[in-house]
Amino acid sequence: MPSNSTSNWSTEETGALISIWGAGEIQRKLDGMHRNIEVFEEIAKAMVERGFNRTAAQCRSKTKALKQKYRTTRDHNSRSGRDRITCPFYNEMDAFLRDRPSSRPAVIRDSAAPARQDDAEESADEFDSSSEADNSLNSGLSESVNNGGTETF
Repeated sequence: MPSNSTSNWSTEETGALISIWGAGEIQRKLDGMHRNIEVFEEIAKAMVERGFNRTAAQCRSKTKALKQKYRTTRDHNSRSGRDRITCPFYNEMDAFLRDRPSSRPAVIRDSAAPARQDDAEESADEFDSSSEADNSLNSGLSESVNNGGTETF
């Protein structure tokens, strides 16, 4: 069923767009591209071949809106204590957006925890060396006390 170029997208048309957008070749072309209008021109051409008259700008705008809805749904569901929600075509988009860097939520670090294993080992090494210094001070203190307190520090 062909559509005009209005902003309303039918379920069938949105499904076709997601099918084209999610193709491995299209995803590879979109990787690392900032000026991707050529890829969306290719998507619009494929939409026309399927009987839907959409421009590259309309396809780009719709994919951005779909991606935002997907991210909102995924982020909501990733927080514990919340009821799960869904959005149309979530599973279809999850199949190709799940592992994309632009779709992963930012990792929030606990400021009390080391960022890397190396940092944890360095912290442990610093603790060990300060403990050794404390032990030598304590050793000297006990010698000083045992010698009648005649040594000065």
